[in-house]
Amino acid sequence: MERKAFLCKQSHTRINPLGKCLRLCTFMLALFLWAGTVVQAQSLQKEIRIKAENESLAVILKKISNASGYKINFNMEDVRDMKTSVDTGDGSMTVTAVLDRLFQKLPFSYKVDKEFITVTRKQAQAPSEKKRVVTGCIYDDMNEPLPGVSIRLKGETSGNITDVNGHYSLQIPTDKASTIVVSYIGMKQQEVQLAAGQTDIMKDIKLEQDSEKLNEVVVTGIFNTTRESYTGAATTFTHKQIAEAGNRSLISTLRNLDPSFNIADNLAIGSDPNSLPSITIRGASALPTDVQDMQVSADNQRTANQPLFILDGFEISLTRFMDLDESQVESITLLKDANATALYGSKGSNGVVVITSKPIEPGKLRFSYKGTLQIEAPDLTSYNLMNAREKLEYERLAGLYEDDNMQTYNDLQALYNQRRMDVERGVDTYWMKYPIRTGIGSRHNISIEGGDEHLRYGANLTYNNVAGAMKGSDRNTLSGNMFLQYRYKNFSFQNNLQITNTTSKNSPYGSFSEYCALNSYYTPYDEEGNLKKELEDFFYPMTGDRNTVYNPLYNAYLPRKDSSEYTDITNNFSVEWYILPELFLRGQFSYTKETSRSDVYYPASDTMFDNYTGDD
Repeated sequence: MERKAFLCKQSHTRINPLGKCLRLCTFMLALFLWAGTVVQAQSLQKEIRIKAENESLAVILKKISNASGYKINFNMEDVRDMKTSVDTGDGSMTVTAVLDRLFQKLPFSYKVDKEFITVTRKQAQAPSEKKRVVTGCIYDDMNEPLPGVSIRLKGETSGNITDVNGHYSLQIPTDKASTIVVSYIGMKQQEVQLAAGQTDIMKDIKLEQDSEKLNEVVVTGIFNTTRESYTGAATTFTHKQIAEAGNRSLISTLRNLDPSFNIADNLAIGSDPNSLPSITIRGASALPTDVQDMQVSADNQRTANQPLFILDGFEISLTRFMDLDESQVESITLLKDANATALYGSKGSNGVVVITSKPIEPGKLRFSYKGTLQIEAPDLTSYNLMNAREKLEYERLAGLYEDDNMQTYNDLQALYNQRRMDVERGVDTYWMKYPIRTGIGSRHNISIEGGDEHLRYGANLTYNNVAGAMKGSDRNTLSGNMFLQYRYKNFSFQNNLQITNTTSKNSPYGSFSEYCALNSYYTPYDEEGNLKKELEDFFYPMTGDRNTVYNPLYNAYLPRKDSSEYTDITNNFSVEWYILPELFLRGQFSYTKETSRSDVYYPASDTMFDNYTGDD
């Protein structure tokens, strides 16, 4: 029996070390915390001596920090240009007593946290206002409490947030009606009105999901899908983003919004409003035509890598896209990868630009007008050309007027002397000023729309006038649109008629590069003020070559015509049958007729015909 009792005692002793260890650790932790509190309390009671007379508050705080060992934190902006005095006298004082004396007449308070002292400026006391407290809980549409919901008084930036159980508490004025604003990511913002006079208020609030933010839709032009289920590379821009990026044209707007929408720089066309740009989305990787066509036709080079443009499910041309009014566009989606090819075949290999028109909202008949001003201003800051005297001296130093043959040398010296005479008498022509202007154009859009849940209708008229930077270059577009949509049970019928007429004129001044290449010691007018046809005509006897420099301004004032016009009539009809909410059938029919005409006329006196022979 004694042995059994001894064994039981031994067994009991074997299972107790862990318990003793835990009790020992708990005791040591409590002892450590108590010791830290005692050390901090003793540090606060540490006595220091300090004396400062009309010194900067920042300097005084640093002296207290050095004497006490505390790290004092403060904002330099709060204590800037502030001087004061503090003196502990013949004896010493505790740290807290020194700070209390220092801040006795200053708008500051302090807080001690371990070895840190934080000094803050006291907020100015606002006139006392009676407050009441509103409390409650915020739930989602599944009646689950929402933690972290922001709740504030309307018109103020600060407020409160809900705890882990969705509870909140907010102080609001008692004597007037108030509006509290509740907002949460992924939820629709809600405003709650509270009447005046009530004291404590209990208000539970339910928030609804914001489907527009949670369920972002990718529009492919064939079907719409959620962002989560679409695996391809697609970028969507809303009407608000398009409006904020600028309204010069949709092409320039997309270039500003997405770097992958690239417009190749073409110095030959410059800012010509009648030239179509070369656009790429996936890079220059396609060769739909043979190499010979690529070399001969500039239009083939431009369209080789051009993306496909889809408007409300129907293909449109680049010209039609350029003439679209951004106020009629709801969104634009760029499809950039192989998924575009899977949807549209080889036409989508260069990427797809999907445009969605603004839907017509049901309601009363609405009338709207929008007008914008467009300015095409030439920028010549990058042109730093030599003046007449500098250019002539540069040619002389380059040896342009030197030759080993004496006869040729005399002819070149005579040419130099003639040009020198013109320079000395003040000829210094700035040729680039003649063909350019600051073009001022405008865009006007008038629209009417209305309808109900079953029948919706709309019509708009748009006029766009673009005045190019080159004199005489213009583009005028007049377009009209009629839209009709009818819903009957599970069927939807939609018809869209678009008529566009565009007239364009090219500048009679020719190419801007001609004016950049002319020497400034030439003058476009003779002594009687008439335009010269030839600026200079020099014959080199040794080589037999003749250098004839024509005056481009002479051609600009001749009767000529270089214009084009096209009329586009497009009617798109579609019908949709919604068999199930997730399944529908769509049928589409499109009719397009385009007539175009271009007239190019040069008079016989144009300088381009001077070198023509009988064969020409």
